[in-house]
Amino acid sequence: MIPATSLLHQGQTLLLHLLTAESVGDWIGPPAFVESPILRVEPWQYFVLWERFENLMQVGLSECVVVQVLKKLALDDTRITTNSSLILVTAVQTALFHFLLASWPENLLTVLEDVSSEMQTHQIEGTMLEHFWDSDRLGQDILSPPLHAQSTFAFLLQVFDTLHLWATISG
Repeated sequence: MIPATSLLHQGQTLLLHLLTAESVGDWIGPPAFVESPILRVEPWQYFVLWERFENLMQVGLSECVVVQVLKKLALDDTRITTNSSLILVTAVQTALFHFLLASWPENLLTVLEDVSSEMQTHQIEGTMLEHFWDSDRLGQDILSPPLHAQSTFAFLLQVFDTLHLWATISG
C-alpha cells in the first residue's frame, strides 16, 4: 500500500489524470503540485517531458552525481517494496520525475544546489564546473515566472535537458 499523502501516490494521481485528459483545463491536481508548472502543460507535453527524463535515468548514468543526488533527496522518505524489478524501476523513476516537479520550486532548487555543491567538493573536470554555473541562470529562470510563463513546456524541456547534460558530463 502506498499512503495517499506520499509523493509517489500524488505523482501517480497526476499521471493517471493526464493519461485520460484531453487538455489542461481547470484541474487543480494533487497538493504537492499546486504551484508546479507541470499543471500548465498539455497532457502530450507531460509525456514528452517524461521521455526526456527517461534519458536521465539510463543505466550508464545511474551512478552520476545528478542521479545520485536526486535519489538521495527524492527517495529519502519513499519506501517502495516489491518483488518485481520492473515495478521497482518504474516506481523509482516515477518518484524521481515527480519529485523534481513537486513542491515547486523548492525541490528542483535543492537538487541544483546539492549537485553544484557535490561537483565543487569533488572538483570533477574543469569543464564540468563551467556547465554547473548554468545552474545560476536556470535558478533565476525558475524564480522568475515571467520568463517561463509564456512557454512552460519549453522551460521544462530546458530543465530536463540541462540535468541530462550535467549527468552525461559527470557520468
